[in-house]
Amino acid sequence: LCRRAIGIRESHGQVDDPGYATSLNSYAVCMIFRGDYRAAKPYFERALKIRQQTLDPSDPDLVRSLSNLGGVNVELGDYASARPLLERVLPLMEKSLGPAHSDVGTAHFNLGLVLELLGDYEAARSHYEWILGKPGKKPDGAALGGVLVHLGIVQNETGDPVGAERLYRRALRVYEATTGAETKDVAWILSELGILKVGAGGPGTAPALFE
Repeated sequence: LCRRAIGIRESHGQVDDPGYATSLNSYAVCMIFRGDYRAAKPYFERALKIRQQTLDPSDPDLVRSLSNLGGVNVELGDYASARPLLERVLPLMEKSLGPAHSDVGTAHFNLGLVLELLGDYEAARSHYEWILGKPGKKPDGAALGGVLVHLGIVQNETGDPVGAERLYRRALRVYEATTGAETKDVAWILSELGILKVGAGGPGTAPALFE
């Protein structure tokens, strides 16, 4: 159906119309649901190009296109291409939604994660710390746990294993209280703690964490 909508608009010569961009975006989302990120990417790219030419810079559809293409690049492992897109998304969201909006916190987290994967740990840290101190409702539950773990990873990578362990253990308490003690998130944190202990020369405690 989405592909048919594209064909109809093309047959009417509406290839520079925002409606055509919507059809392209919808078809790309269909590809995402099928798990085919590589096939989705060119449609997101075409939708973004049209929206950049026809919409106001703060238009929600343009912001959505930037975010969609950035997300696809992340899924494809192209973090360098994702970074400038997500860097554009953040100020646009802050301006249109206000810093207290939950979507702004998500945008900070997504950008922080990309920066972390690129090895820019100080820049990533600033986004994770912003989330913990954000105005309005603070993250809780699994969302809080995720921020704490990634901030712990950044702390460890920048030479602060003590700070990293403190964050991991706080995240562990959050996840155990939220999702239970036998979940993949708890296993993830225990693995990070085990790696931390091995790196600190404390192998005696590491096996129990990995087990």
